[in-house]
Amino acid sequence: MFSLSEVEKKLIIKKFILIIKGESPFLKYRKKVINMEDRAKSVMQIEKSIFKAATGYEYEESEIKANKKDNTTEVKKVKKHKQPDVRAAIAYLNLFCE
Repeated sequence: MFSLSEVEKKLIIKKFILIIKGESPFLKYRKKVINMEDRAKSVMQIEKSIFKAATGYEYEESEIKANKKDNTTEVKKVKKHKQPDVRAAIAYLNLFCE
């Protein structure tokens, strides 16, 4: 029969406690990788937003007109264009172009 020494039993118990608490080396590594992936996604989103502001873009805006006589409202969608922003272009070039 296989028997464990007291030291081996204590090490096994410590490993189980770390796993239960979420502090095992593998789980720490996994959390670090997930955090890095989240950061990469947010950096990509920031880059896209700054590029969009630097180059200009079109967007739709809803205008609501109320007619008091008929008690009706009219929703009209209007396309608008946002002009390129020079400060965003400078920021984009400084941050993302080498």
